[in-house]
Amino acid sequence: MYMKYRERLEKENKESLDVSVLTTVKSCWNEVDKQCQAYKPCTSTKTQGKSGWKIEILVKKIFPELREWCKLRHIHLIECDLRWGVPKEATTQLVIDTCLEELNRCHEDTNGQPFFLGLIGKRYGWIPGGTDISDELKEKFQWVDNTSITFMEILHGAFRCKSPNAAFFFRSDEVIDSIPEKALKRFIDEETLNKQHLIALKRQLNIRFPNQVYDYNCKVDGIQDTAGRERVKFSDLDKFSEQVLDFFKTAITNMYGDNKTSEYDEEEIEEENQKFYIENKSELVVGQDNLLKTLTSYLKGEPISDIPVSEDSKSFVRDPKFWGETVSDDNMIMCIKGHPGYGKSTLLAKVVNDFLKDGYEIFYHFVGCSASSKNTETLCKRLVRVLEKKVLKKDENTNQAKDSKEDSVNSLMERLKGLLPVLREQQAKLCIVIDAVNELPDCNNYNHLSWLPPRFPGNIKCIISSADTHPPTIARLTEHSCYVCEVGPINKEAAEVIVAKTLKKYNKQLDKDQLFLIVSRPCATNPLWLTMLLEELRMFGDFRTLDSKIEKVSDSVDSLLTDIVNRIIAEDETGLVKKTLCLLVCAIESIQVHDLSNMLGDISNKEPVAPLYWSQTRRILSPYIKEIGVQSNISFYHMEIRRIVSQLLIINNGKEWYRLLALYYTKWCPDERSRSLFAPTYCLNANLKAELLEFYDKDPAAELIQDWSRSRNFQKLRCQSLASVMPQIFPVVVCQSCSTKTCRQKFRIQYKNCCVVCKSRLTFMQAAANLCNFHAFGHSDKIGKCLYCNYIVPKENRNVKNMMGILGKLCMNCSFGLENKKCAMLSVK
Repeated sequence: MYMKYRERLEKENKESLDVSVLTTVKSCWNEVDKQCQAYKPCTSTKTQGKSGWKIEILVKKIFPELREWCKLRHIHLIECDLRWGVPKEATTQLVIDTCLEELNRCHEDTNGQPFFLGLIGKRYGWIPGGTDISDELKEKFQWVDNTSITFMEILHGAFRCKSPNAAFFFRSDEVIDSIPEKALKRFIDEETLNKQHLIALKRQLNIRFPNQVYDYNCKVDGIQDTAGRERVKFSDLDKFSEQVLDFFKTAITNMYGDNKTSEYDEEEIEEENQKFYIENKSELVVGQDNLLKTLTSYLKGEPISDIPVSEDSKSFVRDPKFWGETVSDDNMIMCIKGHPGYGKSTLLAKVVNDFLKDGYEIFYHFVGCSASSKNTETLCKRLVRVLEKKVLKKDENTNQAKDSKEDSVNSLMERLKGLLPVLREQQAKLCIVIDAVNELPDCNNYNHLSWLPPRFPGNIKCIISSADTHPPTIARLTEHSCYVCEVGPINKEAAEVIVAKTLKKYNKQLDKDQLFLIVSRPCATNPLWLTMLLEELRMFGDFRTLDSKIEKVSDSVDSLLTDIVNRIIAEDETGLVKKTLCLLVCAIESIQVHDLSNMLGDISNKEPVAPLYWSQTRRILSPYIKEIGVQSNISFYHMEIRRIVSQLLIINNGKEWYRLLALYYTKWCPDERSRSLFAPTYCLNANLKAELLEFYDKDPAAELIQDWSRSRNFQKLRCQSLASVMPQIFPVVVCQSCSTKTCRQKFRIQYKNCCVVCKSRLTFMQAAANLCNFHAFGHSDKIGKCLYCNYIVPKENRNVKNMMGILGKLCMNCSFGLENKKCAMLSVK
């Protein structure tokens, strides 16, 4: 079948092949050679893999297996096939720009060595015409004329940089012989130029990647029509799958090592998140030289002068009676405060980075650099573990630091209190830097910062920062005498440096008059305002009217951010920008990249948003969001942006968006740990009580939730009526069948003796569970109804008759305080 078709094509080719075709192909490769010689790789790193892979077996078999393999090594794999789901109305210009821009991200995320898989058959791909690609796009991606989009993806994604992580698989020509004739045109190029291009491409790939090119074979199993379109079905791809998996497992191991673990170590992940943050945050620090010198001198123990010291106030949270008496050699804490956007975090990241390079031992925690970094327990636990390592031997440290069962703030405070005298005695040296404590979730609670000692032992220096817009945090920090430094506005010269360096990254610059227009504005002293303004100017297309644009820019951070949010929403025709912003505002700190792309799609049918749309949305929002942590979580670039978006877009307490988040984490999210962390909170915020009960009853992820957290969630589902005010109290009863776990299909129960509310195992501290008058309907002194199945249970003397069932009990958490007086029935209304 194919042989006759090939003979006819070869005959036509011989007749039509002329010198011009070969000349065109040769000139293309001459241009490629020049680009390869001038190529400069990127220098950014991230534990993440990306690829441009296509066929179905990759999605159903190879990707899932490789993703699980990477997960055990703390590597987050993101597969990328942007032309899957490309809308029909998408222009050639948009498709090319988006695809190649995403390849740029792959370069940045893999230190200029993308993980790339090229599957090459008998088609070269579509060659755009001269009018399909703008001059700007050609210059941006060094476009080679008379070549296909597929070729440019290979060139841009792997060929120029000669990526050792790229693999190319050539399909055997034997496969074509089995393809039905009516489908052949979809697998074979008829154009002479395309065929000559393909021959040259395969030859050049073999030369440039001699050990990274493979041949593969498969069988054709006819044509199927399962999605409204006839498709050729292939089989016998097991060997192909093995080769792909082996190649990329080896490539990933060579790049990131084989640090396999049975499960995630949350402390190690947080450590990587913090390290990743300071490396990327400390790039541009200007205008704060004096303060930088002061902080450096303080941490080194050098004399400092002219630094304001706060007076002791009436301490009531950081209680000196709890912490004990300080000694004369103890160090005062240094408090750094400043207005949001003035660069406190950037300044401290610079300090930490410099000290690490100089070999100093330093503990640092930047609140907000990852999802878990805003947890007070996480901060205290990391601090205590570091101090324990200072005073304990390695073997002792392992036992005490890793095997401790309780990591509540109170228990960690006790451990920290016990460490201080030992640290004084041993004169242990350590620098401590903690940033943005005003963003901790308990910042409005009474016990905020109760874990912070009044002072630290002599050789331990501590710097803590907070925004001055949160007076309670500043009040807590200054309860005891401490140094107080303020990060103020930058000067005109520093503003000019920020403008020049920021625009230089995009090969742009302003003339002197335009620069003066910017730095003479009152808000130019705020680095956040400057950064947002430069992003607006960078994307402004008409340079001739740039002066007018600068003059019309708002003079406050709030109004500028408001204008930006309104603009990007108005310009977005898909509605995905607004949806993304609203989801990020309502999210618990951040959302993982793959989860967010799924949420933007169809959750009910488990269809993620088209990659082209997701990439386009991400590009629009890139100046205003950031990836935090090694697991690629998306969050806002700055908390001020989050605040403005919340004011503009969130109505009705965000219930619409909480509902969407809740549905995703209860119905689709593949990660058990994420479901256990987020599903209960989002269900409660969306008032989806029935869905929350179903999650606890049926989802295995519910087993990962700690007892106290489960109890806290169930208190919000309990009937709020009091059971103890009735003339006669009716206890909860459970029939014999349910009490022996033979009929408990309604609840996921681990133990026979469990709390009737939260299903936690009962300890010696327990209380009777009773019902209110409404839910006790049908109960009497002689009978009761089983809480789970409504089966009639006989009673005698207010107790269940022998062998007929048991009385329900409440655990310690569900009976704490007045909770034991409430009705034990759960209500979903």
